[in-house]
Amino acid sequence: MGFWIPNWTDPLSNLSYTDDTIIFSSTHPDSFKKVMAILGSYEKKSSHLINKSKSSYYMDANIANALFQAVADATGFSKGEFPFTYLGYPTFYTRRSKDYYKDLIKKVKAKLHSWKDKLLSYGGKTTLITSALQSMPLHLLSVLDPPNNVIKHLHKLFARFVWSIIEEGRSRHWSSWHNLCLPKDEGELGFRSLVDVSKALHNVHFDTSDDYSDKPWWMPTTSGYKTIHVTRRVTWKIPHVGWYKCNIDGASRGNPGPSSFGFCIRDSVGDFVYARTQIIEETINIVAEARAIVEGLAYCVEKELHPLIIETDSLVMKKIIEGECTTTFSTFYELPSAKRRFLNIDKALICNLRVRIAKRRAPD
Repeated sequence: MGFWIPNWTDPLSNLSYTDDTIIFSSTHPDSFKKVMAILGSYEKKSSHLINKSKSSYYMDANIANALFQAVADATGFSKGEFPFTYLGYPTFYTRRSKDYYKDLIKKVKAKLHSWKDKLLSYGGKTTLITSALQSMPLHLLSVLDPPNNVIKHLHKLFARFVWSIIEEGRSRHWSSWHNLCLPKDEGELGFRSLVDVSKALHNVHFDTSDDYSDKPWWMPTTSGYKTIHVTRRVTWKIPHVGWYKCNIDGASRGNPGPSSFGFCIRDSVGDFVYARTQIIEETINIVAEARAIVEGLAYCVEKELHPLIIETDSLVMKKIIEGECTTTFSTFYELPSAKRRFLNIDKALICNLRVRIAKRRAPD
């Protein structure tokens, strides 16, 4: 209750997963009334009652007590305390603290304790760290960026498990954890440093240049494998006024192998017009891509959906349409003459068609 969102962010009203829901609301009385009215309407239509004894409201600790009481009276919920756990993640609004990650550290210690009485070789310990221990924090690291002391504490637990048979007290480590994270071909064990993993999951850059692409890299250096994870935000852009956009894609499993294609058409305001998917004969990727373009163009010609933008992730097909290269695949040239004119391969004609390259994994 009483939250604020910066103007440049997307609007957020709720988070839902199965039977857990978080509703964001201001502390204005009108907001309370609307939220409770919606919840009451849900109860009537679904015949499911909201368990208020298990529901809580959360507010800044510095809010006046009178406002806390007003929210409690309006909702009937109990007051909750930060941090709370949602989908396995600690949720808080203050500065990061090691205390917020106690559950993760407890889980790692419990896993280590369960292996305490087992006679494990160094090879067995290495396998358990790589396959089990280092995977446990990934769910949390994918969303949150914990303080450095949390990661250092986890590394300390991992290193103690490698070199010692006791869980507490002093022990001799024959090599530092930093060295153990060096590659195996350099004589070390090749563990992943959680510092690098955390940077890989949170070091996100956005670039608008056309020659920019998604490139996750694990780069070998003198100090171990450094993670350089670079991504770009891919969004679907609305075409110009009066234009239509047809996003196409074709795929082949095995190349050649079982193949299929699909296309989706939207108008200049982004509204859905038509879409189709189809399984075709065994072929290769480029032919499946060509079939998608042919079928998409055929439908657009039939329904007079032009001028048109074809958006594909195949640079080869873009060059074929624009006449920059030729192909031996007859599938692409099965259109009748009227549809070939719509392709506008002859650049002397007025442009009815534009072809653009869509970044990988763009929404179709």
